[in-house]
Amino acid sequence: MQKTLRYEVFSVYPKPLARGGKKLHRHLGRLHLALFLLVFSPLDLTAQPTPVLERPAIQHLLQVVERSGCDFIRNGKIHDGAEAAAHMRKKARYFARSIHSPEDFIRLAASRSLLSGTPYFVQCPARTPGPAPQPQPTADWLKQKLSLWRHKPRPKF
Repeated sequence: MQKTLRYEVFSVYPKPLARGGKKLHRHLGRLHLALFLLVFSPLDLTAQPTPVLERPAIQHLLQVVERSGCDFIRNGKIHDGAEAAAHMRKKARYFARSIHSPEDFIRLAASRSLLSGTPYFVQCPARTPGPAPQPQPTADWLKQKLSLWRHKPRPKF
């Protein structure tokens, strides 16, 4: 003998009155609540964070690299500022979800090789006659430039 299920007539969803019908109705109620909260949530879920390369401090660091006139040493090869900045931009796009600050940018995109793990170095031309300055880690050089930029007085509008 087959069991027949009876349905309520005035329900949004037909719910069987047999065993298990209350469970189904409870789950559908939770689904309605979740959808309601999602649709009418005060949070703007469509807002995107500022892209990494559009943040002022990171833009400044990339401009400093491009305009420095220094040589950047990556995996034993010397690159000019424009090439180094282009490489840092590429790595910053790759790590965009992990970069939340300029320090993250320096650590992830401008300090060392992903493949070999060797640090990047920068060697700037001597400002005075004498021996050429020793290369220094790019991370230290960029942190110094960032610190100078942060402490520079800015005009107030």
